[in-house]
Amino acid sequence: ANIVADVLVMMSPVFAAALATEKRLICSGIIDGRKDDVISSLIKNGFRIEKTVKKNDWVALLAIRD
Repeated sequence: ANIVADVLVMMSPVFAAALATEKRLICSGIIDGRKDDVISSLIKNGFRIEKTVKKNDWVALLAIRD
């Protein structure tokens, strides 16, 4: 998913419902200032953050569904 933070937060429950456990979700296109909002939403919906990559002001996340 390479979409803005608001959409990632809104779609976190959809991603969780669509993915079986131990599946990966890559989220990118996140401005650094909104990273924590996306991480919190993913964790709330059953994901754990495996990796965070930052380049300039942009962040990508690798989330694993537990």
